[in-house]
Amino acid sequence: MPITIADMIDEDAELEIHCLKCGKISVHRGRTLLSRFGLSTRARSLQRKLRCQICGMTGEVRVTFPDEVHKRERLNHRVDLHARLPNREKKSAP
Repeated sequence: MPITIADMIDEDAELEIHCLKCGKISVHRGRTLLSRFGLSTRARSLQRKLRCQICGMTGEVRVTFPDEVHKRERLNHRVDLHARLPNREKKSAP
């Protein structure tokens, strides 16, 4: 069964977009996506519509259901959800 923005809001889920080119992770909540896309928009179609803010590429979509313990830990430790992957810098040729 497809997951919609309405489902994400009901389940307090997050949509993570993992850029395959530069490694940036963008995290979106259902309520923030609602104003742009509507309740019935499916997570799979968001994958085609959302682009990386750095390089403009599409990415992998992951829907996560954070539990309360991890949510509190992230808030207490001020974890930046956008910096979980290492920065992939291009290496210059010797």
